[in-house]
Amino acid sequence: MAEIVTCPTTSGMVPANMLQLTQYQFDEIHRTAASEYPHECCGILVGVLKDGQKTVAQLVVTENQRQDSLRNRYLIDPAVVHRLESELRGTGKAILGFFHSHPDAPARPSLYDQEHAWPWYSYLIVSVTGGKAADTTVWQLRPDRSGFEQEAFQVSEVEVS
Repeated sequence: MAEIVTCPTTSGMVPANMLQLTQYQFDEIHRTAASEYPHECCGILVGVLKDGQKTVAQLVVTENQRQDSLRNRYLIDPAVVHRLESELRGTGKAILGFFHSHPDAPARPSLYDQEHAWPWYSYLIVSVTGGKAADTTVWQLRPDRSGFEQEAFQVSEVEVS
């Protein structure tokens, strides 16, 4: 049975977009976050967008390229993003968003996250406490970059079609 996490926005409405991923993908993100602790992990969510639903088809775990502040910052190599975009061109798949962890911090975007995020993309954040993945949330930067809206997400036992 699928678990749906709906999250009210500041306007009291549930966002039209929903991120869908499998239990395996969800668990893999949690495993990655726990294994990188006490540093932030990061990666890319690849999939398809249809009728406001973002369905994750592939996780691309990336190395955190930050040379400093690894506990509270992450950087995905822009060359990896550009190469992936090129590979996905014409496949019907696209980069839907990104994931990262917050070691010993809540699963909500920081000011740094806001300053470096792009509108439209989903940002999945995993709180990791004492080396164990805990709370998971998904966010989308508002078009005016004034802050984030929490995005609903669904975890299914099998691939979502």
